[in-house]
Amino acid sequence: MRDLVKAPEPYKPVVDVLLGNAALADNLSQAVSAWEEHGKSQCLVTLEGDMVDRSGILTGGKQAQSFSGILARKREMKELEATVVAHGKKIEEIRGKLEEALREKEERESILATLKEEKLESQDKVNEQDKANFQLSHELDQLERLSQRISDELDQRDKEQNRHKETLTRVESELVACTEKRASEEVFFQERKWNFERAKRSSRGSETSWQG
Repeated sequence: MRDLVKAPEPYKPVVDVLLGNAALADNLSQAVSAWEEHGKSQCLVTLEGDMVDRSGILTGGKQAQSFSGILARKREMKELEATVVAHGKKIEEIRGKLEEALREKEERESILATLKEEKLESQDKVNEQDKANFQLSHELDQLERLSQRISDELDQRDKEQNRHKETLTRVESELVACTEKRASEEVFFQERKWNFERAKRSSRGSETSWQG
């Protein structure tokens, strides 16, 4: 549509921005058909002043009041249909997962029954296992105490390391300050030396002039 609008050369970029995505249709039916095919990428305008935007909203023209929002409702209906289909697929997926979970539950119940039978037949082994568990629990307590002691030692070392880092940072700061001070003093002495030599040369020039 921007090709149909004539504008001075300086205003052509503005026309391109305003009308770059607009297309002209002969009538509303043609505009509706074009919107259904690729309306999301264009704004459609008819010769009678009807305008169909990218969302399917009809404005302007003679039939704006009667047809306003029809295209938007069609789009919403399509979106709802797609949502229903998606939900149906999701329900089927959930149903499949539920059936699989029920099968797994039955298998686990069967395994549990077998384990209970084995437990009754192996009560002596269970008692021995209890004794072993008690011994392991005792050893675990010892390991936990050892771990706590090591953790405390590591914390203490971390604190010492942090103190060393702070000391190192302070020393580095003092070193930087000393370096800066030394550089400043060197600059000062260089200026004094330069001023002294300049004064000396000036004095020699005055003496030469006086002797002449």
